[in-house]
Amino acid sequence: MRVRRSGTVLASLMALALVAAACSGDDDDAAGDSEGGEDASGEVTEVTAVLPFPSGINFYPFFVGEERGYYADEGVSMTTEVADGSGAALAQVLNGNAEMCLCSPGPFLEALGNEDAPVQAVYTLYQSDVFALVAPDGSTIDTVEELQGQTIGVGAIDGGETAWLTSLLAAQGLEQDTDYTLLAVGEGGQAISAFEGEDIAAYASAFPDIATMRLREFDINAIQLPGAENFFDSLIVMTNEFVEQNPELVEGIGRATAKATVWGFDNDSGILEITAEEYPEEVEDRDFALALLDETQALFELPESAGGRWGYSVPERVDFLVDYLEDQGAAPEGTDPAVFNNDFVTAYNEFDADAL
Repeated sequence: MRVRRSGTVLASLMALALVAAACSGDDDDAAGDSEGGEDASGEVTEVTAVLPFPSGINFYPFFVGEERGYYADEGVSMTTEVADGSGAALAQVLNGNAEMCLCSPGPFLEALGNEDAPVQAVYTLYQSDVFALVAPDGSTIDTVEELQGQTIGVGAIDGGETAWLTSLLAAQGLEQDTDYTLLAVGEGGQAISAFEGEDIAAYASAFPDIATMRLREFDINAIQLPGAENFFDSLIVMTNEFVEQNPELVEGIGRATAKATVWGFDNDSGILEITAEEYPEEVEDRDFALALLDETQALFELPESAGGRWGYSVPERVDFLVDYLEDQGAAPEGTDPAVFNNDFVTAYNEFDADAL
């Protein structure tokens, strides 16, 4: 697969999470080869997808789909580039430098406040929240109410997990520095030390840090935050013009992405073999790579409300997130939930999963 990387890409949270740790991992079948081809018309369309940070594991469907010929079957040649965050990835699409990008809902909805940003989300990749609030196994804290008066660890005070946590706790009537205190403790391994030193009672972070803690055999349990179950992430975003002019191409891209996701659920080793071609540093510590992949797979898993449909944006969750981000001032008032377009979802799922 051809990957063109931006020369100004900064290390992402996920890349920084690649730390050495010892634990056993399970191997699955190695990657297989699939003969791809042109579409029925014999045409091949070059498509560039911009990722918000450099990772093969976190975005494996694009790499697997190209390697195994799923995109080629749809007449697509997929190339990936990397930007510094969702906003920068979206800018590449708006500037005409790419046909699509992966973007978090926040930056996507915020961009809709600009009349020069005629975009829509056509596929939801991560069906659950990338952040979690955890406490050590055996902790007496398992509800929001029990966080009263406690110190909660975060990776960084200005990190995405902080905004996520404080807004959700505020919705439950808990205010920072009044009802609880935040303490920046760093990444997952450092959070373990903070727990062991009794500096924190809970820890909020993104899934790579959670993978690190579990890999180091530090048992943790999730604290359920009301509202967090409605969060989702990593949308495939395209311009309205591109979608209107290329409906069959949009269908093909989504179907190939869905195929690659499904194949990946049964082929951990195959994913690592394929993604290592472009990101070898990500699989140097194989145990951690497998742990990170396990956390990533959990994000892909479909909620019951998706009805088994890959790429589906659950309307109730969309409505919640739009209202939530409007209340936070992170989305323009009156945002139409229809910018999460499910028109192509049926076509995405027209394939035989057993034949992959």
